[in-house]
Amino acid sequence: MSETVEHKIAGKRDVPFTFKKMVDDLIRGIRISLRNIIRELLFTFLLFLLGLFPLFSPFAPVAIFIVSAYYAGFGNIDYTLERFYRVRQSVTFVRRHRGLAIGNGTVFLLLLFTGVGFFFALPLGTVAATVETLRRLPER
Repeated sequence: MSETVEHKIAGKRDVPFTFKKMVDDLIRGIRISLRNIIRELLFTFLLFLLGLFPLFSPFAPVAIFIVSAYYAGFGNIDYTLERFYRVRQSVTFVRRHRGLAIGNGTVFLLLLFTGVGFFFALPLGTVAATVETLRRLPER
């Protein structure tokens, strides 16, 4: 879906399928997914522990939601970045555009909380992330 949106916006031609490219993309996807899930679980666990203290308990759920939104937005943005950057460059790009990741992930997660939005969350998040990521890419 991200490639289709990019094609419509930028007019870039489709990249032909190769087995090597598929394997490289698979390995990259596994690396970045494992990295992100480990970090998200670590930060969520630490915030959960912090929330056990009464002074921090009102803020812990909000902070956990923001962490989840960041990584959900990261995933949506990475659908576009995987065609341009390696893992480290993608991480750097998302860190520089942290607000985009949190904003995209927030809408994505709020849609997931609704019954009907569950069907629209992934395509809408992917399209929105692709459009905004393409605007921010320096190579374009």
